[in-house]
Amino acid sequence: MSETQTAATVVTDTQHDGRYIPYGGGCMGWFENSGVLKAEVPNHYTFFSAVDPELVRAKMFERAGTMVNKRRAERKEMTPELPITLKWGKDAKQAVGKDLSIHGMKVQFVNDEVALKKDDKVTVLLHDKTGRSMLMELPCTVMWAEKTGRLRTIWNFGVGFPTLTPEQVEKIKEIGGLTDEQPK
Repeated sequence: MSETQTAATVVTDTQHDGRYIPYGGGCMGWFENSGVLKAEVPNHYTFFSAVDPELVRAKMFERAGTMVNKRRAERKEMTPELPITLKWGKDAKQAVGKDLSIHGMKVQFVNDEVALKKDDKVTVLLHDKTGRSMLMELPCTVMWAEKTGRLRTIWNFGVGFPTLTPEQVEKIKEIGGLTDEQPK
């Protein structure tokens, strides 16, 4: 291998400060030397030295042959969560928007049984932070559904927005505090 190829490999296999990203990823990519294969011990890890989790996760996905982030636009976590109403058929339930982009959002129901599945058509009503006034109404499609929680039932849904008008895109950006950045 030439020096140029070696330098390129070192750059793609290291964090911003030059530390090597182990193939084991450490303990879920959060800490070095915790769950790292013994074959990689000569790479001089610092025990419990925090790693850049996004970079390590991206490297793990790249090595596995898949992309880490297939999103087409910036997605921002909503803090505080965005109150929404999700309507489908004759049902309408209050939920929270966990994150938002110009292409969709993550919706969460807690302690509610929700009979939605992938490709179901729903209407999302976005409310202001107080939940009192409606900001926007969009017809959407459920892109994925996930049920979690041991002590209480938590349903997470990814809803995809339809093609938005420029005015709707600007409104979504305003609601979510989004910029024109591409996803990382």
